[in-house]
Amino acid sequence: TDAQASQKPLLLQVGVIHLWHPASERHHAHFLLSKVTVSELIRECNINRNTFYYHFSDIYDLLKWMFEQESIEVVKRIDLLVDAEAACIREQ
Repeated sequence: TDAQASQKPLLLQVGVIHLWHPASERHHAHFLLSKVTVSELIRECNINRNTFYYHFSDIYDLLKWMFEQESIEVVKRIDLLVDAEAACIREQ
């Protein structure tokens, strides 16, 4: 379904974060994203290769998407703070 398809990038994002996590077998002090393979990531996320490539051209494309999503969330939080501050000023 469309809902399931839209969740696949999020699953891949979680997979990358998990591979970076200090408790992960793959984590070490000098962890390099270039050492993470699509095969490893799709195995971690239980997603097939075609699904990965449907959403992203490579690991770096996934990483770019992750940064874009995080940036969007930061802007949303700033907008909420600005809106709340404006509301407080109007009430005074």
